[in-house]
Amino acid sequence: MEQAYSATTEPEQRLELLAQMTDIAFTKDLQLTMALKNFEALLPAEWFQRTHRSYLVNLRHIEEMVESELIIGDKRLPLGRNWREALMKRLLN
Repeated sequence: MEQAYSATTEPEQRLELLAQMTDIAFTKDLQLTMALKNFEALLPAEWFQRTHRSYLVNLRHIEEMVESELIIGDKRLPLGRNWREALMKRLLN
C-alpha cells in the first residue's frame, strides 16, 4: 500500500534534517519522515535554497545573514560554506 502525503500550507520558514527525520516549520510544527534531498526536489526552487547539509530554507523568510549564520524569525541557522556562494548569488539577483 502506498502512502501519500499532502500539505496545503506552505512551509513558513525552514526544513531541518534531524537524524533522518525532517522537521518542517509551519505555523505549527509537523514532522514527516523523508530525506531532505527529496523535499528539496519537491519544493519550488524559486522559494527554497539549501543552506547547510541539514537545512533547506524559504528565501522569503531570511531576515539577516551574519557571517556563517542566517537569522529567520527567532532562529539562528548555520550557513555552510559549501552553500554560501550559491545563496549570495540568489539573494543578490
